[in-house]
Amino acid sequence: MSMERQCYWRCDDPSQNIKEAGLFFTIYYLFRIFKELNPRLFKKQYNGRPRIYTPDIMLPFVCWGHMNDIISCRNLEKWWSRNDDTCNIFLNCKKPGKSSINEFLNDFSELIDLFDIFIVEFGLKTGLMNGDIQYEDGTFLKGYCNEFKKLYKNQLYFLKDFITEHSSNQTEDGLWFKMKKYFENEEYVDEVEPIIKKLKKEIHSNGIHLLKKSLNGSDALREVLMRIEHMEENINGNNPISIIDPDARNMKDKDGIWGFNYNYQLAVDGKFGLITAHYITQSSNDRKEALRMVGI
Repeated sequence: MSMERQCYWRCDDPSQNIKEAGLFFTIYYLFRIFKELNPRLFKKQYNGRPRIYTPDIMLPFVCWGHMNDIISCRNLEKWWSRNDDTCNIFLNCKKPGKSSINEFLNDFSELIDLFDIFIVEFGLKTGLMNGDIQYEDGTFLKGYCNEFKKLYKNQLYFLKDFITEHSSNQTEDGLWFKMKKYFENEEYVDEVEPIIKKLKKEIHSNGIHLLKKSLNGSDALREVLMRIEHMEENINGNNPISIIDPDARNMKDKDGIWGFNYNYQLAVDGKFGLITAHYITQSSNDRKEALRMVGI
């Protein structure tokens, strides 16, 4: 009677397939110390369905990715697909999707910052860092918004003035009331339709979208006015601004492509390359941000 056996590959030295093994295992053990000292940080409760990828799996993976200049959710997802041994160790050989990584970054942004602070404090006390900041170039991150959902400054101000003027009179003979009935039941067509056509020329479909939303009651009106105010605060010259993500700035990325982006800045220590500081900015000038990094 014959029996087939599966031949298992054994790795006597776990670091032999890992580039920069020293730094990797430094982060690996620093995370284990951090988790042991702060167990309550990993017990966050969720509303709705539980997450498949827990913070104790995702945190070291994301932080190690940042140290390798792998920032975006899409690139982190692709990184695992290249069968990197470091990913397999941190993720227990599970594959996280882009949405799972994005959920973690949104839900646990404070945890990531606390881990970074812990690394810096621990590194300075134990000699893993020497305080000699080595600046690295920034990386552009795509804003989480549709490139076409935007308004220009003159369109935004026109929309704000129109809403402010007409929303103050919501009586049945006022234009605000008639516009609401027009979009709900197609009433007052002869009176409202010429005004809508004019508005479309001035503020286009994106402005009409915000206008229609503001007609859905006092809470919706307040929300739209707050969104407009937020957009005003982030206007940059004559560049368009996103109605979905007003914090994202319309600028060229390093491939010369215009879009709504953020500029992710990173500073590392000169001794072993551990991250000392990171933040996201709207500035497209890395040279100016380098001066800020040196001062951190």
